[in-house]
Amino acid sequence: MKWVKALFILLLASAAAAQGAVAQTVQAVTFPGNSFLRNGALPVNVSASPQGIISVWYRASNISPGTSQLLMASYDATTRRPVLLLTIDNTVGDQWAGNGNHLLLSTTSGPTGSQFMTAFSATLIPYDGKWRHIIVTWDSSNWNGSTYALVGQLEDTNGSTPITWIIRPGYTGGGANPAPFSTPYYNGAWNIWTIGGYVDFNTNIPQEFYTGDAAEWFADVNVSDYTTILGLRSFSGFSDRAPISGHWGPLELGPLCTGPFLQIPPICLRGGPNTTTGFQSNLGRPASAFAVPSGYLALRTALDDPFSLYP
Repeated sequence: MKWVKALFILLLASAAAAQGAVAQTVQAVTFPGNSFLRNGALPVNVSASPQGIISVWYRASNISPGTSQLLMASYDATTRRPVLLLTIDNTVGDQWAGNGNHLLLSTTSGPTGSQFMTAFSATLIPYDGKWRHIIVTWDSSNWNGSTYALVGQLEDTNGSTPITWIIRPGYTGGGANPAPFSTPYYNGAWNIWTIGGYVDFNTNIPQEFYTGDAAEWFADVNVSDYTTILGLRSFSGFSDRAPISGHWGPLELGPLCTGPFLQIPPICLRGGPNTTTGFQSNLGRPASAFAVPSGYLALRTALDDPFSLYP
């Protein structure tokens, strides 16, 4: 009977190990390619700002040639035109960008504004199925005569690479007389914010769905100049070194997302796909929850998260 007892103990140990593995919650979501998030009734309460920062851990491997996938956008509620866009664009034979995946950042002084900033990343954005971190920060009140202040980092477990930018003629500044400007997020009504895609408000056609995983989504447009902070803070202040392996992984943002800069941002999405307590609940202030619009696929739990980069 000793072998029976030994087998029983072994089964208990296996069950306990499995239970422990199940108990570990994955802190990341999968955007399935026909879904996106839109903010709820509470506004993302920022009236206007020249500065901003967007940070996200992503893992993707599927983008069609010549298409775009939207990471984040803010739309004027009246005209439904975007005043802030961050997308990943796949270019084919482009005169300025060549071939490959590039970040595209665009901000304007209004839905029909005369001042605008648009830039492509010369740095290619990998779609190789690995967790990577993108952080972009800008200041459109900082005009140096040829462009506005714009800084970015592309990071993985091995380190950080500065993002360089392609300045297209006629695409930066406001025509013949570019000047400092602020981007409005309130124009008689609070802006609409979307993440991972959008529906064209004129044609009602869904567009530019992000396909892949996402975690630790942080955005703030109500701050002092982050471009200076990025120049001073090692590895963007959003990532940390694992003490054993020497690899890099995500900085713990904390329950109120104050980890990087000791203030609560308006948008901070963390966790799994649970609509009440997870990624869509928004830990920012005010807590304007995001939701998948009716008729679109729900977000799923990712296979793992960037915290798994630690040993």
